[in-house]
Amino acid sequence: MTKMSKILTELEQVRRRVEDLIEGRYVDLVDQLPRHDTKRYHTRSLADIDTVVIHHSGTKGGDPFAFARFHVEHHNWPGIGYHYVVGKDGIIYKTNDLHTKSYHVARHNTHTVGICLVGNFMLEEPCRLQLLAAARAVTLVFDEVGRTLAIKGHRDFNKPTCPGENIDLERIRHLI
Repeated sequence: MTKMSKILTELEQVRRRVEDLIEGRYVDLVDQLPRHDTKRYHTRSLADIDTVVIHHSGTKGGDPFAFARFHVEHHNWPGIGYHYVVGKDGIIYKTNDLHTKSYHVARHNTHTVGICLVGNFMLEEPCRLQLLAAARAVTLVFDEVGRTLAIKGHRDFNKPTCPGENIDLERIRHLI
């Protein structure tokens, strides 16, 4: 890749982010969500990351604040387990910095990024808007780490019902 093409690629990434911010499709909540009083997540290098893991909330509704409270108060975690939450309305919420080694896939948190789609995809299908936003969130991760990563479901590691039977990860891959 030439220096000029690298600059053009970086400019395109910035343009897409600004467009998302202006249109209200992206909200950074990293410093606003509930956190544990004393516990903190460990950090990691972006070079350690090789996989994006798709989750579903397993709930009919919800938002990053509710998920963060649940993770802190019921699991006693340092904060929310996901790096991004994607609402049914297509809004992408950044919930952790990618350097944060948060808890979302037991024994695989060092090398994965967690994206949670709101909904119970054992009972329903995500709408097209939410799938498009999920693909966009994956693209944001790719842009930040500077390379393409594997995309897997939580079920591919250790949670057979997550992200549910009614979500087709291939559709997300195709939308990227």
